[in-house]
Amino acid sequence: MEYRDLFTLYRLPPGRILYALGVLRKLAVQLGLDALVVLIDDGIARAKTAIDLRVRLDAAKATENSSIGQTLRELDKLFDRIVGAFDTILAGQMAAFPDQDSGRAAERIRNATLPNGVYAITHSSYPEEIAYGRRLLDMLEGELAPELALVPLGDLPKRLRETVDKFDEALQTTPKVELSNADVTLARARADNALIVIFSWIIAHYGSDEQAETRAQLLRPILQQNDAMRLYHQRRRPAHDVDPNTGGELEEETEPA
Repeated sequence: MEYRDLFTLYRLPPGRILYALGVLRKLAVQLGLDALVVLIDDGIARAKTAIDLRVRLDAAKATENSSIGQTLRELDKLFDRIVGAFDTILAGQMAAFPDQDSGRAAERIRNATLPNGVYAITHSSYPEEIAYGRRLLDMLEGELAPELALVPLGDLPKRLRETVDKFDEALQTTPKVELSNADVTLARARADNALIVIFSWIIAHYGSDEQAETRAQLLRPILQQNDAMRLYHQRRRPAHDVDPNTGGELEEETEPA
């Protein structure tokens, strides 16, 4: 095998990295390659981190799609409608009674509670919307109470309080997993970088023709997974990861070829 053939490396999913490094580690221990074992252990740790982050992100997405996630989305929509109705009533009062106390009171309330408009509130995160709802209620019951007495909001403040309380309760019962696809991508890149370092170490320390047999033996676990990825890319099919313990392919697709 020529060296140029060794450097067509595909990005391996973390399960494939973990399986390949597990096989390679046993061989490195048998050969007494302590420096290589250290690099392998680092790569294994990085691959495990990438897998763990993917599992946690998938769990978080599943929660978003669960009944809890559906409840949050419904409460978010209701909250947005209440804030929109609040703004509409105030704007209508200002337009219809600009020369009366109720119109001027509505303007003061609107300026104090929606200085940046409805959009800034309804496009905030769930925690920010809840915090705003509580601040709004505190203002209406406190400093803006005299103005509120002049504006016909009806049961809207009561409805807002009920919605904010339910919104907050639903959010508190949701698992706190602050992850994104970017976190998983970064973890995978770090695992992939570790694999490249290991690959380069083997080439650097076993690069002579006399060492070709040992070099091939050490590279085989990585190249076997690389060959599998090559087939996916050639066929333009989504790649599949493997069980890091058995090497068996998983049904879930990991990335497009």
